[in-house]
Amino acid sequence: MKLYYMFSILIITTITNCFASPTVIGANVLPPKYLSVQGFQGCLGIKSMGSWESYCLPAAQPNECSNESWSKLSAMNFESC
Repeated sequence: MKLYYMFSILIITTITNCFASPTVIGANVLPPKYLSVQGFQGCLGIKSMGSWESYCLPAAQPNECSNESWSKLSAMNFESC
C-alpha cells in the first residue's frame, strides 16, 4: 500500500509539472539603452560579425544624426565602425 501511495504521488507530480507554465528565457532582461535614443538608426552603422550583424559607432557623426542623439550614443559602449 505504501508503494502504491508513493507511485501515485510521483504520477500526480509528473502530470502537474507537464502542465506548469513554461519558463520564459530573458523575461527579466531590459532592452538595450540605445533603443531609447530618438533616431539611433540614423546615427549608427552596421558591422558584420561573421554570421550576424551588430550596430557600431562611425568615426564621424552622420548628417542625419542629431547632436543630442550623437552625444548620447557616443557615451555608450559601441564598437567603432
